[in-house]
Amino acid sequence: MRLRSGSATTLTRVSLVALVGGLGLSACGDSGSDDEVGETAGSEESADTESADTESTESESTESESTTETETETETETETETDTTETETDTTETETGEPDACSGPCGTPGCLPCPDNVTVDGGGFQIDSTEVEAVDYAVFLAENFDPDYFSSWLPETCGWKGDALIPAFIPDEWSDQPVDGVPAVGVDWCDAWAYCSWAGMRLCGDVEGGSVLVEDVEDPVSNQWYRACSNSGVNLYPYGQLYDADNCNGLDAGFGQAVDVGGLSGCEGGVPGLFDMSGNVWEWTDACLEGVNTPANEQECRRRGGSWFSDGPTLRCGINSLRARDFRADSVGFRCCEL
Repeated sequence: MRLRSGSATTLTRVSLVALVGGLGLSACGDSGSDDEVGETAGSEESADTESADTESTESESTESESTTETETETETETETETDTTETETDTTETETGEPDACSGPCGTPGCLPCPDNVTVDGGGFQIDSTEVEAVDYAVFLAENFDPDYFSSWLPETCGWKGDALIPAFIPDEWSDQPVDGVPAVGVDWCDAWAYCSWAGMRLCGDVEGGSVLVEDVEDPVSNQWYRACSNSGVNLYPYGQLYDADNCNGLDAGFGQAVDVGGLSGCEGGVPGLFDMSGNVWEWTDACLEGVNTPANEQECRRRGGSWFSDGPTLRCGINSLRARDFRADSVGFRCCEL
């Protein structure tokens, strides 16, 4: 499980990987010696001269052979160095080539580094300390996914998104969103599912894994999101039993819009370090009604916690709200839970 030092991040941490071209191999010429050994003197010379010439020739021959041998060794060394240079160049080309397409979670080979995040113990499992920020969602949108992996990775219930890959996952009014601190909104259920899976987590569902039953709205045993918000069923609101209009970003708080995640210290609970489980933005969870006669995009899934325009009763941990899987609004975001 990845941890970060704080929930606040800056837009500058959202950066695209630069594509670096390969380096070309330089040509290497031959460096060997082709010098020949000279012939000995003719037989018409005197014996002394012949002897002297012979000795001289033998000396020259020995010297020439020694020189040739040395030059041959130099040629061999040069060829070896050339081969090493070519090997190093080939390695450089491999190491500096364009990155592979992403075929897995963030941080794996070919994929972008994972966004920073803080998780806390929600009651035997990890849950995001805050709602997912827009700047973190922007990293997901910048990923270079392999098309074959992407299409096989999504659940069948998200097949209605089509083959558009990342463009289909861009939230509504996205150009106004990637500002430091604000939650990602304008996302549908499949957007939230895809981000959490890519981030190495999942939409909050059953404590034992997978989806939670829609009827288990207030079951602290099976329902991850409700267990964390209510402190295992103890609290009506994340901060306690009684509603306090000033604690969280609901209708009565008067903000009239989403605020920075974790920005309200009074909106902490049901476990230490867990913020905004009440108000700010609704949060998609992995609990859906999958009727066989209902198109997947129209099947209803549960969102939890209320938002900046919800009243007191709606801000309870046990609030039950269902919307179509393709529903998007500027008051709907999400957070992730441990696999």
